[in-house]
Amino acid sequence: MLTPLPTAVPRLLDVVLDCRRYPDGDMAYAASLLDPLDASELAQLRRTTTLSHVARAPAFRCVSCNGPLLVRTDSVRSSRELGGRRARFYHARNSRAVGCLFNTEGGMTPDAINARQFEGRQEGARHEALKGGLINVLHRDAEVISVATEQPVIADRRFRRPDVLAMLASGDRIAFEVQLASPQMATIVGRAQFYADTRIALLWVMDKAQLDASLPLQGFQDIYWPQGGAVFAFDDEALAESKRAGALRLHRVTVTQVDNRLEWTSELVGLDAVQAFLGLDLPDRHPGIAADPLARALLDALARGDSRAAGAAFTLLAHSCGVVDLVWHDAQQDGFDRIVPVLVTLLTGHKAAPSGYADDAAAAILNSALEAPSLRDWSRVVAVVGNSTVEAAGRMARRSTWDKVSRNLRAIGQAPQRADALEQRWRPVLKRLFPRLPD
Repeated sequence: MLTPLPTAVPRLLDVVLDCRRYPDGDMAYAASLLDPLDASELAQLRRTTTLSHVARAPAFRCVSCNGPLLVRTDSVRSSRELGGRRARFYHARNSRAVGCLFNTEGGMTPDAINARQFEGRQEGARHEALKGGLINVLHRDAEVISVATEQPVIADRRFRRPDVLAMLASGDRIAFEVQLASPQMATIVGRAQFYADTRIALLWVMDKAQLDASLPLQGFQDIYWPQGGAVFAFDDEALAESKRAGALRLHRVTVTQVDNRLEWTSELVGLDAVQAFLGLDLPDRHPGIAADPLARALLDALARGDSRAAGAAFTLLAHSCGVVDLVWHDAQQDGFDRIVPVLVTLLTGHKAAPSGYADDAAAAILNSALEAPSLRDWSRVVAVVGNSTVEAAGRMARRSTWDKVSRNLRAIGQAPQRADALEQRWRPVLKRLFPRLPD
């Protein structure tokens, strides 16, 4: 039986259908879902809810019209709250909300809101100044081989024009998006998905001079909390220091929640820190392993053995590739959470999850996984990944390892049902993590 909790902000939709585990949904009080969240958890829920809606599998629905719901927030200033106590559910635009007694849709699209923020203009003088400063200093950095502004990037009948696109000597590309107005969730999710699909690293850049005013705004919280409370900023000080150094300098800003207030610190850092933040300088980085922030968050959590963080990262990653019917419990039941570090080890030769094995004991790690009854049906995936590079093929070809792979493949050939189901179920997420897997 539902037990109501005190309402922190006025909520027309005080009861909703929570469809995250079951398509038909479980009835839940909005207060019980939202009020316990801290600022970071609220930002994560907003992103997950938006991704679910984009994938046409809403995480929450209206109890009256069954239309999809999203999560919006009152401002920190007006509510004097940082976490979920200032949040509420509202009907998604163009949903079944027309005629619903609980319709909360205001009628403004994200583009219309953006236009109002800029008084009808897409950019302002400050935006142009910061963008111009970034272009100037990137041209001076010896690690950068080309810089372009507003250059169209095309992928799968979509295109974007990043504020600044830099090609590094390593071959990596970074899109610098200068963001001065609080962005809509649709904007954040759309850019993250697009750049992940095009193998371009995305770096949000704020105005250091406006951090005190900007950091409490929900749009910016939706950017930096999923990034571990970190974001980068640029200003005249960073520009001057960049010119003195002859290389890019940005403010790396770290945000923390202390009681019911935000605190932040910053330090000037170079391109190497940016590359580390984006996962572009990992010592075991492999071209066959995704290094964008969402993929890296999952792989890093698995490497630490942090199941809670891995579950949160998995939800965001799965939704980003259109998989909305799988939850972390499914990953644990199927052994996905254990086979992914094994695949990373196969590609890199290094341990990718906590264990008693040495860091470079790749053969022992692979053999142990291939012997585990619960993981044997993943052996076809292991074989495909093992054949994707010369180095991985060499590790898999060791006599002790190949004997186990061959034995498991023969067993799968006799009873392929579970292996077929695993591959079909997990292919989109595996392809996202290991982009060189065949289609």
